[in-house]
Amino acid sequence: MTTPTPTPTPTPTPGAALALRSIVKSFAGVEVLHGVDLDVAPGEVVALVGENGAGKSTLIKILTGFHPADSGTISLGGVPVRIATAADAERLGIRVVHQDRHQAGRLTVAEQLYLGRSEGRRGWVSPRALRRRAESDLRASVGLEISADLLVDDLTVAERQLLQIARAVLSEPRVLVLDEPTAPLAAHDVARLVETVARLRSRGVPIVYISHYLQEVDDIADRVVVLRNGSVVGEVDLRDDADEVTATSREASEDLARTRLDRVVELMVGRRVDEYGGRRRDGAGLGADPSLVIEGLSVAGHLDGVDLAVRPGEIVGVTGLVGSGVEVLAEAVTGLRRRGGAVRVGTRSIRTPAAFVRAGGAHVPSDRRRDGVVLRHTVRENIALASPRVTSRLGLWVDRGRERELARQQVAHVDVRPADPESVAGRLSGGNQQKVVLGRWLAAGSRVFVLDQPTAGVDVGSRQAVYDRVEEQLRDGAAVLLVTVDLDELVGLADHIVVLYRGRVRAVIEHADATVDRVLAVASGAAA
Repeated sequence: MTTPTPTPTPTPTPGAALALRSIVKSFAGVEVLHGVDLDVAPGEVVALVGENGAGKSTLIKILTGFHPADSGTISLGGVPVRIATAADAERLGIRVVHQDRHQAGRLTVAEQLYLGRSEGRRGWVSPRALRRRAESDLRASVGLEISADLLVDDLTVAERQLLQIARAVLSEPRVLVLDEPTAPLAAHDVARLVETVARLRSRGVPIVYISHYLQEVDDIADRVVVLRNGSVVGEVDLRDDADEVTATSREASEDLARTRLDRVVELMVGRRVDEYGGRRRDGAGLGADPSLVIEGLSVAGHLDGVDLAVRPGEIVGVTGLVGSGVEVLAEAVTGLRRRGGAVRVGTRSIRTPAAFVRAGGAHVPSDRRRDGVVLRHTVRENIALASPRVTSRLGLWVDRGRERELARQQVAHVDVRPADPESVAGRLSGGNQQKVVLGRWLAAGSRVFVLDQPTAGVDVGSRQAVYDRVEEQLRDGAAVLLVTVDLDELVGLADHIVVLYRGRVRAVIEHADATVDRVLAVASGAAA
């Protein structure tokens, strides 16, 4: 056995506010980070991108004290620091907005916003003053207008995310890490976040920005660092052509951005990717009876008389801004939320989730960790959940052999990584958890798919894998209701786009007429 040669202690880059050097990390003897370097200058936004499983989350967990590095150094302002615990990172002023929201659901908005901070005088806090201050701080920091007396559990996914971002921003961070901050957000909320990031940049705060939305990265970041398989494989400077961009036409600027982002994608996946190219379009669903019919769908305070239908072989997309009702639509359709009106799958009336599944329905929820996968169960157990007739004998006991074979087939089909049916689902990356949820419904032979933000927080390679599997089902006559605030995804995939505005259908836009600008204009009320 050879003794490894000691690595010289690296020195931080002069002027770097944050410098990670030669970070190495292994789990169970498998090295997942191979000497990663990352620098961020004061007032710089560095995007850290890569496919799910590339090592982004592990690197951030080392920076924020959730995992110790096996070797390597971290410096702040040129001074080496030791981050052994989350408390160390907190003390040093490192703040992170996690992709998986860590919030206390039974606290009020005001209590969650100021949790761990002393907001009163001599231990006394006026509830009324705290509520007023919280509502003012939320408006000023992220543009969120909600009652500070609401429980966190009663907020939408987008509202919880904005609350988490506001909490981090208000703490006056020395370093801010944003991990998929816009995944559940609609376009106008993303614009507010961009403004917030710009304010922090002007104050000299270094920001590490993790996102799979590359157009958003191009709008926000100064530089992109690309991870693949635990190593930095390249960087792309997004600001070196700023003068050239301002002097060119809008079309030329967009071409330049696409060139940069194409390079980022190639670095991420090692190949060129065309996410939406080649999707079938013409004649989808024509002449067929609807597979899914929604009539007069109403949810108190959210939806008011929504009608739509989805036919075999077509994707009907639904979008809207936060508060439009788009946040609750999927749950109302699948029976998870109490609602008025009628929902039918084929000829069957749907009132409960069990009835929806029995009728051939599949639901890929927006919060996969809370509602999608059973985190402590294996991939095998998760995939087999909706297929008891396949995996049981006489409906009396589970045949483990059948269960393993079913899971093995779907793991290969949807490309779950690692390709081990006995992996614990909670330890997989977000994209691979989403593949497991989709694999469950493919194994069950579902024919009507309700996909709620199906690629939020999922890398470009995994998104393409999800789209390819959905495309297979469409060719086989399945029907898809796609609920998403990702307008590029919506315009790229949907045959018909239903735009919600304050709980009602404002417009239906056909694929041939759909552009991101037009959908956004309708969703915001600026166009009909």
